Amino acid sequence: MIPALHARQRPRRGTLRAEVTSVTRSKLAWLTAMLVLVLLLSGCRNETQNRIRRSIQDFTNTRMYITVFAYGGDVVFEGLVDGKVTRASATQSDGGGESTGTYIYWYDERGRYHQTDLPYMLTTYDRAGSEGE
Repeated sequence: MIPALHARQRPRRGTLRAEVTSVTRSKLAWLTAMLVLVLLLSGCRNETQNRIRRSIQDFTNTRMYITVFAYGGDVVFEGLVDGKVTRASATQSDGGGESTGTYIYWYDERGRYHQTDLPYMLTTYDRAGSEGE
């Protein structure tokens, strides 16, 4: 004869409570959009990510102004930056060894390229126009 299977009843020692909060559709849509954006950006190359960031900066209309100073403190250049200012380093090998240096470069509002190794200040306001304010 086959013994009958009987379910054993265990006494309950404690209870587990779980609180579930409802997520509204707008929060769920926002979270989904952010997740998709993060996944898209993580799959992009670095240059593509830079283009997206510049597009966002252009869309939000953040204007950047640069002031370049001579080593004596005199203003050499002031102007509007189109996009961003990038810092780079260069290594040059001459007959006596290697020399390294850092410089910055940017494009102005007319699309002209600028590069310097002089001290600079980057602001979100036009320093030349704000002296009388």
